[in-house]
Amino acid sequence: MVIDATERLASVGYDPIQEVTCFSCSVPLPTPLLVGHATVTRRHYDLVRLRTASGLEGVAYAFGRGLPITRIVEDALTPLLIGADSSLPELIRRHLSASHWPYAERGLFSVAASAVDL
Repeated sequence: MVIDATERLASVGYDPIQEVTCFSCSVPLPTPLLVGHATVTRRHYDLVRLRTASGLEGVAYAFGRGLPITRIVEDALTPLLIGADSSLPELIRRHLSASHWPYAERGLFSVAASAVDL
């Protein structure tokens, strides 16, 4: 009987992230909201779904306020997430932070990284 590397890793709990999808959506508010000098009429969200090789899925959302969270997830984070061991989220977060260290803990990058921190 021949066991390939993927089966061997799966037997010890390795379940790599196989797919990352991200969607932006805009939801109209029933009543406009006054925030300082701005009137907010819509809420903007970015939904992120991660799927592992075993079929396990995780879904999260980010409150993106119309900013390019989806693009950051797709362009900057997805290449680093594919193949990562889903059972080690703290290692994934460190890898994402180290790969984008100038932005890792502030601004939009932080919002996008939080959305994939399942």
